[in-house]
Amino acid sequence: MVNEETGSKYLEPNVYATPPPLLIAVDGTPSYGQIMLSETIAAFILVITSLAARGHIKKGQQAGKESNILSGAFAMAVAYAAVKRMFRETSGGLANPCVALAIIVW
Repeated sequence: MVNEETGSKYLEPNVYATPPPLLIAVDGTPSYGQIMLSETIAAFILVITSLAARGHIKKGQQAGKESNILSGAFAMAVAYAAVKRMFRETSGGLANPCVALAIIVW
């Protein structure tokens, strides 16, 4: 939105209840570097969570516990939901740097 009196751009109220300071600093449009950085961080979080869940499941299978499969799957679901929530304003929460780059280039 543009302020009619001053001509400056501002974020529209009630679109994002609490926009991140990053978007306020850049007038609501993140740069390509910010998009790629957020996508790389999101992918890193998902890979680390996946590796931890895989180790947790493997330990449970050795001990004969089947509930570790469900807790590992739940950990991945929570991590994915958190990544989508954290980065949705910056990059759309794709959690894949290659897809973000394709969207930027295309």
